[in-house]
Order: sequence, then C-alpha cells, then structure tokens
Amino acid sequence: MAKILFVSESKFIERSRSALANTQTNEVIKLALADYGMGEPEIAAGLQILNNANKNWEDNKQEVAETTIASNS
Repeated sequence: MAKILFVSESKFIERSRSALANTQTNEVIKLALADYGMGEPEIAAGLQILNNANKNWEDNKQEVAETTIASNS
C-alpha cells in the first residue's frame, strides 16, 4: 500500500517547516545531512524557500477569499 505524502498544501508546508526545524535543533539529523553536503547554508536556503512558499500560499488564500466575496456580491 502506497503512503500518501501530500494531502493538502497546508499540511505539506507544516511538514516542511517541522523537518527544517528538526534539522536545526537535532544534532544527529544535522550530522547525517552534512554527510550529503547539506550544511547550514543549504538549511538556511530551505527555510527561505519555505518562508516564500508560505507567504505565497497565504497571499493566494486571501486572493481566493476576496474573489469569492466579489463574485457573490
């Protein structure tokens, strides 16, 4: 049975945030990722991408809400 990794955008963003937070705080994870060339700069870049994605998602939610209100008027 295949595991569903992507259920919704909000859950995907939260899972990504959690993974990056764990990477920053857990030394075992940090050392394991360093073996694959994933150091502090790559983690920081991932956080920046996550922050941009979250902002775009929030902006899109707001736009959809405004469009729905406008079309119902």
